[in-house]
Amino acid sequence: MRVVGDIVKNIDGSDARLNRGMVPTADPTLRSGQFLSIGIGVNYLVSGSGALAGTRLGIEGVIPAYQDLGWAPA
Repeated sequence: MRVVGDIVKNIDGSDARLNRGMVPTADPTLRSGQFLSIGIGVNYLVSGSGALAGTRLGIEGVIPAYQDLGWAPA
């Protein structure tokens, strides 16, 4: 199990070639926010002999637990 938190700031500056009206993700003032995700996973170690002996298989699912897109750090 894991918990991951991120605080993301807005981008400083912009690329004049990008059109904010056509591509909302090009706006550098729309990047900030706080994010918290929770993940749970399982690992399986192949035992015995053979081609896969000693191989570890892992799978993890992550879900967002919290986000605040309007928050901008100073």
